Amino acid sequence: MHDLVHDLARVILSEEISTGVPEDETSSTKGCRYFCLTNIQEPRKLLPEKVFDNARAVYVDNSDTIISGKALKKAKHLRSVIADHIISTAVLSAIFEVKNLKYLEMTRLQCEALPEAITDIWSLQALHLTYSGLLEMPKSICKLQKLRTLNLSHCEEMKCLPDSIGNCRMLSSIDLCDCQKLIALPNSIGRIEKLRVLRLGRTKLKNLPSSINTLRNLECLDLFCCRELVELPEGIDNLQKLQVLNLKNCERLVELPEGISNLEKLQNLILDGCSELGGMPRGIGQLNRLQKLGLFVVGEGEKFAGISELANVGGNSEDLIVRGIEHVIEPHDAHKACLKQKTNIQMLTLDWNRHDGIGEANTELQQGALDGLEVPPGIKKLEIRGYSGRQYARWM
Repeated sequence: MHDLVHDLARVILSEEISTGVPEDETSSTKGCRYFCLTNIQEPRKLLPEKVFDNARAVYVDNSDTIISGKALKKAKHLRSVIADHIISTAVLSAIFEVKNLKYLEMTRLQCEALPEAITDIWSLQALHLTYSGLLEMPKSICKLQKLRTLNLSHCEEMKCLPDSIGNCRMLSSIDLCDCQKLIALPNSIGRIEKLRVLRLGRTKLKNLPSSINTLRNLECLDLFCCRELVELPEGIDNLQKLQVLNLKNCERLVELPEGISNLEKLQNLILDGCSELGGMPRGIGQLNRLQKLGLFVVGEGEKFAGISELANVGGNSEDLIVRGIEHVIEPHDAHKACLKQKTNIQMLTLDWNRHDGIGEANTELQQGALDGLEVPPGIKKLEIRGYSGRQYARWM
């Protein structure tokens, strides 16, 4: 059935799509709207000037030597260009001549800086420059006033964004994942009021600018594997629309700001691999929408949330690690965590950190805590670490 649909589509669109290089002005491809030019091994030649007159979208892969500036300059209807593995700087200049573009995607660019001409594409709404050797973006990027999506993921040499990025007021999504040399964000990022998604995974960020707390429309903040990150800014509770906060494998993160407990729309808090996290902020149990939580750390002292606050969060979690159970003072608090009611859990880890010289009273306390942490029925894997009690729980 798939092949039949594919063949039918090719028949219907046979006059709309071109997968070859037109030879002259009279070629049948002159009226085509969509071009797919991939792995063309023909000798270098210029395309007919009017070949893209009716084009709406062009996809080029390993065939950049056939593109000419004159052909693209006349492409007044062209709205989308996807180009993979661009080597020729002349091709970049040719693409930037298309002033009505709305979508531009270029991967594996072999250059350290983009020509300033890219910021003359006044209508551009989405810019994807991935897996490229870029060191920086043009300071004139602020001229792209209609830009909504900026994707620079896997630009491993990228060190920073220009301060002028804050003047791209229509941006709703910025992706800087795997920009492995990125060490800081400009303070001006706080001026992008429409920003909803900010992805910063696998960067060298040690902290975030305080201005990030002014992004009141931010829904997703992704800091996955930011292994240098040591803290989040205070005032994060201003991000009242935040739904996803990904801190997975932020190994140096010691604590979470108290304001996290005020993020009423937070649904997914990813803390797996935060090995230095000392505890959860007090009040986190008030986040009734927080249904995805893979790690709950019981901290020492009144500064942190007690284990009983686990009752109202993480209801849809399939994997859960409860760490720092040695800090539970009242066994009844463990019972209040209501682990038994979290029926979606498939894999559960209960972790007591080992300490030398544990006395008899602490041993009894550990037994009481384990009694209170009765697991839900249907669980597939239960791991207990560092437990020093003399007997297992009655429910076992």
